[in-house]
Amino acid sequence: MIDFLVETCLLCHGLVSISDDEMAEVFKGIPGAGFVWIEEGSLHIGDLEEFMRFRALRVKGRASMKTLDDFIASGKNAALTASGTMRICREMGIRLAVSCGIGGVSNIWDREVSDDLPGLAELNIPLIATSPKDMMDIQETIKWLKDNNVKTYGVGSDKCTGYVFNSADVQLDGKFSGDIAEAGSNQLILNSIPGNERIQDLSILKKAVETGKEAASRGEHFHPAANAALDRATGGLASRIQLRSAAANARLASRLISH
Repeated sequence: MIDFLVETCLLCHGLVSISDDEMAEVFKGIPGAGFVWIEEGSLHIGDLEEFMRFRALRVKGRASMKTLDDFIASGKNAALTASGTMRICREMGIRLAVSCGIGGVSNIWDREVSDDLPGLAELNIPLIATSPKDMMDIQETIKWLKDNNVKTYGVGSDKCTGYVFNSADVQLDGKFSGDIAEAGSNQLILNSIPGNERIQDLSILKKAVETGKEAASRGEHFHPAANAALDRATGGLASRIQLRSAAANARLASRLISH
């Protein structure tokens, strides 16, 4: 039985040095976990084995809550972002979504707001994530969420201090109580990577952002290019810690659903 859905964009696009076998091993045995994607214009919700078959196709499409219908109408393939995943949870009556690094208020594109934020504000699906991505303006991202009636809680902490870097120090609404919100409420639960396990050199982040911007100027997607640059600069560490964090978030979701 599928009790919650895991975002698939990071798993398909962002972890360039992670093999299919390694990913399958890390996500193995998480009760209730489901994965969602679009294949040849058809929406699929499946278990880990079914998703790994899709990941092997190495698709490049990224469907958010706003672009999902276009991918379906055009018969294309796509993994789903956090907002796309929350939208499918809403439509399918699944009460919880799981992501890892989410979008936010951009430090790069003239304060552009990622679809993940209105997804949290409008779709009424609680989301477990790790943090807004380090290249976002995390202070402004949390402020946007508070201004739009999304409650933000940290697992074991009432602050957001960054994603794979120690890049922020932002106050949240409080520590997570251990209970997911009732249907119809907006809640972001941040299950952070321990600070001593993150990448310590912030210059690596700066260089990765530049690589992502160069890719975007060529018409490619920013975040996969930036993640690939982080992976190269850290000998795969950036990918491994994101993979472990995504799986930890799914395990937390599984415990909460069965609680």
